[in-house]
Amino acid sequence: MTAEILRIIGVGVAALFLAALLKQYSPALAVALSLGAGAVIWLCVLRAGEPVFDLVRALAKYTDESGLACLLKASAIALLAQFAQDACRDAGQGALAGQIEFAGKIGVLLAASPILTELAAILVRFLQ
Repeated sequence: MTAEILRIIGVGVAALFLAALLKQYSPALAVALSLGAGAVIWLCVLRAGEPVFDLVRALAKYTDESGLACLLKASAIALLAQFAQDACRDAGQGALAGQIEFAGKIGVLLAASPILTELAAILVRFLQ
């Protein structure tokens, strides 16, 4: 597991150096390389994170599945939004990255709204 994470980091660092060299000659190709390396890293991390997913599945048996689903959706939205905004910043599109960050935050709130609604209901019952 640790060796796999170190390999992923190695791929990222190698892609960083290649993109830095390539940026001098073809900035568009450097951005494409960064995006491709990012996608490969994502896939490798998902595969390496399988034990964590197994743990979450095991915990789901003991909890309310809808609440866990909300948390997983919110986490996925946050991670994907972060990846997209990092890609935009790498491409020099800071304004677009900011808009994606805002959309990601709204998406997290929407995904977590059932949990927030339940918390509000519990609070109202407690205060009565």
